[in-house]
Amino acid sequence: MFKEFYTANLQKLDIPTRVFRLLESERKGPRRFLTRDNFTPIVNEVVRRHPGLQFLKSHPEFQARYAQTVKARIFYKVNRMANEQLTLRELKRSNFCEVLSMLDEEEDINKIHDYFSYEHFYVIYCKFWELDDDHDFEIDAKDLLRYDDYALTTKIIHRVMEGYGRPFISPMKGKMGYEDFVVFLMSEVDKTSDISVEYWFRCLDLDGDGVIAAYELEYFFSEQAARLQQLSQEEVLFTDVLCQLNDMIKPKVESHFTKKDIRATKMSTPFFNIIFNLSKHVLAEQRDPILIHQVHSTPELCDWDRYAINEYIKLAESENNVNDAFDGGEELDWDTKEMIDMPEEDMDMMDEGI
Repeated sequence: MFKEFYTANLQKLDIPTRVFRLLESERKGPRRFLTRDNFTPIVNEVVRRHPGLQFLKSHPEFQARYAQTVKARIFYKVNRMANEQLTLRELKRSNFCEVLSMLDEEEDINKIHDYFSYEHFYVIYCKFWELDDDHDFEIDAKDLLRYDDYALTTKIIHRVMEGYGRPFISPMKGKMGYEDFVVFLMSEVDKTSDISVEYWFRCLDLDGDGVIAAYELEYFFSEQAARLQQLSQEEVLFTDVLCQLNDMIKPKVESHFTKKDIRATKMSTPFFNIIFNLSKHVLAEQRDPILIHQVHSTPELCDWDRYAINEYIKLAESENNVNDAFDGGEELDWDTKEMIDMPEEDMDMMDEGI
């Protein structure tokens, strides 16, 4: 039966087209595209069959969250139009099929960084959990403002929450859902990819004309300048910052920055951080030798991969500290108490996943 179907419908097609046809449940009008639901069967099979995910079998809630995260990552990276309609062309231009084939060869799911890494999922989940106080899997602007110890300015947070970076799929107005947070976190952590450049460019481009002009940069930087002045006790002039940005990006038209300008220089990370991320801008200015060494020693990894590895190690160490404190009867600090507030099944998952 399947052999006849394969011979008649798939044999002469390239691999991406085969995958697309198999995932496509029905044709919607003259166009063909995939939704997140189309990926549910294949992601569920990965969860059920992959040896690196067997520990999830007794945790159906985490199976569901893991699958949700994988699909969110697929659409973040593959659906470049961000319209929830993933086309065959987008699938062919992505590495999804190559990564999918790796699942048959690699038993350690965490070595497959794109889409399927359990460690990456757990980092995303925990970062969202820290912000979602009532654990309804929806956060608002006040919640998101606490991200990374208030690293981002309120102005950029409001632009994110209004969906300018990428339209939200959450049906709750003024709320960021878990899948929307996946998009935000990956864009915020790694500003080197074309996807994240697009995300933050749209946030800064107030008039939507495809150019970030000086007045737009000044609008966003005014809040950052006040915070920098509090740290250094020295006035930070926007004119000086604008000169720095022009020297950094070298736009075709001075003080008018396009996506093409920013991408061409490979300086997207410092460009965006100086405008709205205080912590990362200050850290870059300090030129931490440890951070520089990590980047130079792992050229095969992107900023997101390095972040996920480091954060997962921190989570593992924190969990071990909790166990030691319970065993030794030590007084717990507030950070540890926050970890203990996590549901018991989540803590158990951490043990099994490490």
